[in-house]
Amino acid sequence: ANANASLCFEFLMAMIKIFQGYFGEDFEEGTVRDNFTLVYELLDEILDFGYPQTSSLEVLKMYINLGSQKKLKNIAAHADLSSMITGALDWRREG
Repeated sequence: ANANASLCFEFLMAMIKIFQGYFGEDFEEGTVRDNFTLVYELLDEILDFGYPQTSSLEVLKMYINLGSQKKLKNIAAHADLSSMITGALDWRREG
């Protein structure tokens, strides 16, 4: 293969900047695993037949507008969120 080494490194740095734009500054391996669908869609838009096409974060956010995919740290707060929003009470007894 006659790949340009500097092009490969430039592409990898652009991917890091794109991931930071979607996942936040401190993304890690688990974040990429949990959001595999988003990563796949980003790669589909960025690469065309193995060649880099679009690496602009603003353009990608127009096409793939899923927003930030950060998980909630406190799962208990997430479970109470629907009752806080709707004011609904659970009809079942606890236990």
